[in-house]
Amino acid sequence: MMGTAALLVVLVSLCIFGVRNNFGEAMLSLIVGLLTIFAFMTAWMGFAFAALLIASIKIAAKAEEIYRMASLRLADRPEEHTAIEKQLRKIGASKKSKMLSPIERAEVIRVLSFRKLPIELFESCLNAVEPLSIITKCDIKAIAIFFVDFLLSFSPKSDIDARRLVDTLYDIIKDAPVPPEDFFKSFESSRRLLVSQTIAPVEFLEGLRDCLASGVSPSDVYDEMVARFKT
Repeated sequence: MMGTAALLVVLVSLCIFGVRNNFGEAMLSLIVGLLTIFAFMTAWMGFAFAALLIASIKIAAKAEEIYRMASLRLADRPEEHTAIEKQLRKIGASKKSKMLSPIERAEVIRVLSFRKLPIELFESCLNAVEPLSIITKCDIKAIAIFFVDFLLSFSPKSDIDARRLVDTLYDIIKDAPVPPEDFFKSFESSRRLLVSQTIAPVEFLEGLRDCLASGVSPSDVYDEMVARFKT
């Protein structure tokens, strides 16, 4: 943009020189035009930098608010939240966690905190949510709730066990014979059966898979699973 404007000023100055045959007047118009462009670009760049700085500060403040809320949820005593918040920030800033925005990563961690997932499993869950949210374009909170519900139901004993579980769940979503958004709607409509331990986790997964394979609509999955497991 600056180069185009400068070229235009030069062309206009050359036209002035060609018409009036006055080098001084043409040079004056060139200098004034270039100074105007320089002033405009300086102001524009200053504004862009200030706007970017303000946006970054707002994002950092919003993320800080979310992390603090999550840490207070996890802390048994109020004075413990500072150390927990620092740990949550470290998880959110992990090298693998670069597909989501800082706010999105903080939101996922808040979901995990409010569901009372053990903090040592947060990173595995976050690393599972990220690529799936990019691939499926589904709501990150819905994806996070799906993973955290199964992690709580299966209660893996280590981070390695948690990773194996999320890999299995990832394959189930990938192989489901329905679009991802329908899969998560079906899970959302029936997850109370899993959370309340009405149906064992493995049986729940099998029932959900069978319902989707047989063409049951997401809104009817709950009733269908209740009917199947009653019989």
